Amino acid sequence: MHLRQASGSEQLTANGQTQPQAVRWMPSYGQRGNTLLMVMIFCMAIGMVLAGTLRLIANRYAMSMRSSSWNQAIPVLEAGVEEAMTHMRDDANPTDNGWTASVISGSTVYQKKRTFPDGSYFNTTIYSPSSNTPSIIAQGYVPMPMKANQYVARTVLVETTNPPNVFTKAIATIGTITFNGSNPSADSYDSAVGAYDAVTNHGSLGNLATDSTNKPAVDLGGGTVNGSVTTGPGGTITGGTITGGTNNNMNVSFPSNYPPGNASSFMNMPNPGLLTILGITGYNLSSGSYQAANFSSSGAPLIINGNVTLYVSGSFDIAGQGYIEIKKGASLTLYVGGNL
Repeated sequence: MHLRQASGSEQLTANGQTQPQAVRWMPSYGQRGNTLLMVMIFCMAIGMVLAGTLRLIANRYAMSMRSSSWNQAIPVLEAGVEEAMTHMRDDANPTDNGWTASVISGSTVYQKKRTFPDGSYFNTTIYSPSSNTPSIIAQGYVPMPMKANQYVARTVLVETTNPPNVFTKAIATIGTITFNGSNPSADSYDSAVGAYDAVTNHGSLGNLATDSTNKPAVDLGGGTVNGSVTTGPGGTITGGTITGGTNNNMNVSFPSNYPPGNASSFMNMPNPGLLTILGITGYNLSSGSYQAANFSSSGAPLIINGNVTLYVSGSFDIAGQGYIEIKKGASLTLYVGGNL
C-alpha cells in the first residue's frame, strides 16, 4: 500500500541524539475515492437484486391473484346459466323476473344482469327461448386484483334442448315407487295421432325416476315400463319388465310441497259432479280453483276444460276405467295430501 506522511517531527534527547516522534499515515485522496465508489457500486448491485426480487414476487402475486379471479369467474357465469335455464323452465312470460327484451342482429333476445356483494356480476342472454334449441350466452365478471374498476371476464355458450314432447318422466319422486294391481304399466303416446293404443299408438317415454336409495327403490311387481327407470345412488329395481335402460344416478333436489296458501278460498269440488258434455259423462271442471277431501273415480273420467287448480287434502284415486283428460289449451295443477 502506498502511504503518504500525514505529519511528523523529531525530538532532541539528553545525549544530543534526535528521537523520531510517532508518524501517522493516511490513504491518499485517490484511494479513498476508489473505496467509496466500490461501496456505492456494491450497494447499487444489492439494491438492483432486491428490486428485481421484489418485482418478481409482485408479478407472481399478481399472476396468482389473477388466476384466482379467472377461476372465480366460472361459478359467476354458471349462476347466469342456471338463472337462464330456470327462467325458461318456470316463467310463463319471457320478460318476467327482471329479464328484458333486446334486439341483436334482427332477433329478439332476453337479457339479465345480476350483481353480487363482492362486486362480481354476470350478464346472460337467451336466444330463441321458445324454439327447440335455445342458446344461452353467459358472461361472468370478477374484479381484477389491485386494479380499480377493471374486471376479469369469461364467457360461455350453452346450447340447450327443449324437446317438443312434454313428457320426460311419467313419474318422478323422492320416495319408493311400487306397482300394484293386475298388469300395471307406465307408457306414453302421441295425442296428435289419436287415442292411446298399446299396439298402434304408444311410445317409449313412460320413464320412472326416484331419488330413493332404498333396496328396492322401485318395485315393479308384474308391471311393465315402456321407458327407462332411474334410482338414486345404490338404489335397486325389482320385478317387472323394462323396455328401456336403467341407471342409479338420480340426484335431483325437489322443492318442498305445501298446500296452496289460499286453499281456504277454493270452491268445493261439485259432488258428485258428474256431467255429460259432448256425450262424455264425467267430472267436468272449468277454469278455477277447487278443493275436496278425497277424490275417487273408477269409471267416469276427470275432464279438465280450463286452467284448473285442484287441492285434495286426502287421497286421490283413479282406478278401473277411470282417467284424467286435459282438453287442448287447458291445464291442471294438482295437490294431493294423501295417497295418489
